[in-house]
Amino acid sequence: MWRGRENSRSNISISGKVYGHLYFYSEFLHHKRSNSNVFEKFIVYGESINISKIIIPEDAEYSEGNLEQVIVNSENSRSISIPILDVRNNTSKGTHSSKNIKLTDEEIFYLKHLGISSKEIYDLIESSVF
Repeated sequence: MWRGRENSRSNISISGKVYGHLYFYSEFLHHKRSNSNVFEKFIVYGESINISKIIIPEDAEYSEGNLEQVIVNSENSRSISIPILDVRNNTSKGTHSSKNIKLTDEEIFYLKHLGISSKEIYDLIESSVF
């Protein structure tokens, strides 16, 4: 759990590869006039559940929380992303985006037809995400 102090600004980046099973939960609690930018990027080769929550309580006026999630899924992977914004006052704002990317069978076939292996495909995606 991240706890911002009054008048604080934080940029937080979380990234990684998931090969087995991952349950990932994070919370970002704001105080008055705090600002957070959270970037979560995962490449999933197995299964993952990603829950991230930005909390801006009533007494945390003039705060801002931004959450961006990017999940890249391999051929046989599964993932669930749940971004949560809990903003409890009218002077603050929270934003989020969540993108799950999975190549279609046709896209993978086309790239393999060009001579690119499955490993090379995901290595290229990995290098562009991270």
